[in-house]
Amino acid sequence: MKPTTTDGSRESEITAAVRGRLPNVLALFAHPDRRRLLVYLVDGNPEKFDDIPEHIRVAEHIDDDERRTLLEMLETEHLPLLEENGVIDWDREQDVIVRGEQFDEIRPILRLISDHEDELPDDWL
Repeated sequence: MKPTTTDGSRESEITAAVRGRLPNVLALFAHPDRRRLLVYLVDGNPEKFDDIPEHIRVAEHIDDDERRTLLEMLETEHLPLLEENGVIDWDREQDVIVRGEQFDEIRPILRLISDHEDELPDDWL
């Protein structure tokens, strides 16, 4: 039997699927750089790998060492996790990141974060 909402109506299959993946979805938002990148990708698509630091750390001045460290973390940790979960597709040869097949699954959460940025704690975005 499909899960039902509190008013007794049936939830869609996709809602049930998302609920089953909720821990994985929330893990994607665990790191602020991943959150910022995902929020940016709602409107910015495709994105060159080398341009990402300026989009996800706009408010901060990034020196060369911080930029290298961030690019390394993106390459070794953040982007592979997002790609593994189908949220992005990363063409390493073209050095381009685009929204993946599962991106629309998390788009409502990203819109909520983006639309209420001024109400969230400073380190959320």
